[in-house]
Amino acid sequence: MLEKWHQIDDLKKLVTFVAFNRPGAETVGDEDLHFVQFIEVNISSTLIRERIHSGKSIRYFVPSKVEEMIKERGLYGDDS
Repeated sequence: MLEKWHQIDDLKKLVTFVAFNRPGAETVGDEDLHFVQFIEVNISSTLIRERIHSGKSIRYFVPSKVEEMIKERGLYGDDS
């Protein structure tokens, strides 16, 4: 994978390559990549809009400042 990058040997001296797997993707074995384990959180803008339309809370789905802005500006309301 990385061997196709332009000037990869120089880059390897400068940086550490870190990767996350996409959901359902297979891990590519590459000694130059450091894979980070994480918990997948499947939150989409569609989910946020659907929760707002159905009157459900979006707390914990978005930062509080984002929730405030959505409410203040009437985003994702009935006419969105």
